[in-house]
Amino acid sequence: MDGDAAFGADLTLLIDHDNARWQSVPLVALLTAWIDSLGDAVADFGVITIAIRAYGGWYSGHGATDARYRAADFYQFHCPSVFRVGRRFCRVSFAFADSLVAGRASADAEPVRITHTVADRAGPTRFMRRPGAACAEPGCELPLIRRWLRNKAACTKRGCPRHFSEVFLHPQQKQVDVHLAVDLVAMAEPTCRGGHLGLLSDDSDLLPAVLYAAIKRPTSRAISLLRTRGHSDTYLDRTLRELGVQIVRVPANPRKGG
Repeated sequence: MDGDAAFGADLTLLIDHDNARWQSVPLVALLTAWIDSLGDAVADFGVITIAIRAYGGWYSGHGATDARYRAADFYQFHCPSVFRVGRRFCRVSFAFADSLVAGRASADAEPVRITHTVADRAGPTRFMRRPGAACAEPGCELPLIRRWLRNKAACTKRGCPRHFSEVFLHPQQKQVDVHLAVDLVAMAEPTCRGGHLGLLSDDSDLLPAVLYAAIKRPTSRAISLLRTRGHSDTYLDRTLRELGVQIVRVPANPRKGG
């Protein structure tokens, strides 16, 4: 599926792959809950086309990561090509988000691939100590931990000659959130042809993009924010609902599933 296919679908779902509880929320159950939440916005019979785009740290440099291959196996096994919701048959297409959804410089140009989405940090994650926090255990090693973090050493031993990055790998996703946000905004523009738009993510970093999409979208096009973790609202949820965003909380399946 390319960007044109995504724009032409009845429903398009953008998936923040690492921010979903796949262990307890099957993909088919998630799609079914989304369709049911749309109610009269989609026909209650006939065929619905669904385009799925998955975002993640798929490339280290120009080469595909192990995470990319694991995700490919996951979607091949769990993403149906056809399934049924009531009297509606759903036809599904899938693609990894390897380029911008509207990423062609011209109609004849090839889309620019987005790579280098995983990079290694040079040091351990920085932490701040809570004011007044202390450890009452004899031989507390908090000072050693603080020195280790500050010096970016390989171990907590004083004067350790090895740098953290010489011993440990600390991979981190790069560009993924921005890529997803840009696609979300592009597909919400009134000039874009396309159907209802969904975002599957529990990452609050994407909330400003959802807000912008909700402001820009045509009133005839629903935007849904699908969540699989927690039940508490964010500070923007009330505003999003007032702007017509459907916030769909997908309940966890007690059995291990897709």
